[in-house]
Amino acid sequence: MTISQCLDAAVAGGELAPDEAAALRRDFERFRANRENGGSSMADEQAKADLIEALTAEAAHKRRKAKLALKNIQEIDNDLRNWKNAKGEYDIAAAALDKLEHFGTRNSPPSPAGKRPSPAWRMRRWKRRCTISGAPRSAATRRAGTRPSSTIS
Repeated sequence: MTISQCLDAAVAGGELAPDEAAALRRDFERFRANRENGGSSMADEQAKADLIEALTAEAAHKRRKAKLALKNIQEIDNDLRNWKNAKGEYDIAAAALDKLEHFGTRNSPPSPAGKRPSPAWRMRRWKRRCTISGAPRSAATRRAGTRPSSTIS
């Protein structure tokens, strides 16, 4: 049985919509055209394998998307149910409003990159702490705002 006969039987049996069958037939023909450098029967078998691989990858992608969507829904639900107002009372309506006003990022932890000082700031701080000779300033000279004299001879 060829793939066209199989798709026609699936449409006749009501297991597959005609537009889905047409899309599968189109994908199969595209894969077959890519594999026609061998024989005709070999191209059909390789095209079937390619179509199965593509459909399996698409199904896995849809499953991942569904799992991520479910995870996000559960996280938002948890945030809304556990939000407390200033009095310590649970307030789902205020939580929803707060979530909407802050684009859903209010309860999420801040980015660690935002907490770290930039490399340029670290370099300036290091240069302020070091003298010309490279010795660190003492606490007394830091409080006084002076630098120790250099020992360059």
